Amino acid sequence: MPEFSKPREAFLYHLGSALRMERTVLEILELSDRAAEDDSVLDLVGRLQADASARIDRLERIFGDLGEDVVDSPSPAMHGIKKGIHEESELMSAKVSDLAILQGAVEAGYYELGVFVNLEVTAEALGHHQIAASLEDFAATLRQTLEDSVAIQARLASRLRA
Repeated sequence: MPEFSKPREAFLYHLGSALRMERTVLEILELSDRAAEDDSVLDLVGRLQADASARIDRLERIFGDLGEDVVDSPSPAMHGIKKGIHEESELMSAKVSDLAILQGAVEAGYYELGVFVNLEVTAEALGHHQIAASLEDFAATLRQTLEDSVAIQARLASRLRA
């Protein structure tokens, strides 16, 4: 594990971790897209894929804005979330697969939200106001998507209960 002596170095490392995180999210969503059955879940997964792709593009541009090469740092927490989602999906029948997809989306989404809020605070502290604004946009989009995910999850769960 590298040792950072300057806030900028740590910020760039965490930015690279966020990039790896978003690439891992896309991998998770590709699996979810194949397993989803409910139209609202399929639509949400498609939206999540588009959002993650847009975040990847913007994160790569942020490195350029900072005059740096793109660095793809490890994201062990998201790797663990991916592993957990995969293991749980193998236990779920088709009847509850959409709920499992939504649960995974919520878990991953809240982790992503925390990462982007932390990056936003650091970017602002380093004087990178435009970058901080982009990271706030990421967080705002994630908050809305999480609300939508939970609403769909509640609707599907109540349908299963009936």
